[in-house]
Amino acid sequence: MKGYITIGLLILSNVFMLLAWYGHLKFKELKWFILFLENEKKISFYYVII
Repeated sequence: MKGYITIGLLILSNVFMLLAWYGHLKFKELKWFILFLENEKKISFYYVII
């Protein structure tokens, strides 16, 4: 069971990083600090789950 939790968390981590990367590519015209805050929101949510 512990192995499934680990695999699930790795997949979840990959999804969050993928969304952050695509967001970075899509919103190039935004200032870097706005993108930083958006990514921090996603990462904070991820760490709350763990």
